[in-house]
Amino acid sequence: FSRGLSKLRDEIRATIADVAKERQYAMVLSKDAVIIAAHQMDLTQEVIKSLDSRIKKIDLDWSVK
Repeated sequence: FSRGLSKLRDEIRATIADVAKERQYAMVLSKDAVIIAAHQMDLTQEVIKSLDSRIKKIDLDWSVK
């Protein structure tokens, strides 16, 4: 499970970096670090849409070792 979650986090970071580069953003902050921002600066829906096309499946190994 932790390997699958780690892979998902890596994909999220890469996707955020790609979207930020397209928009020519020098920095991306999480929503909890921002008090006020213009709605157009929110990457959330664009990142989710991109992740949906990039990731179709993440295999999880549930076996006990």
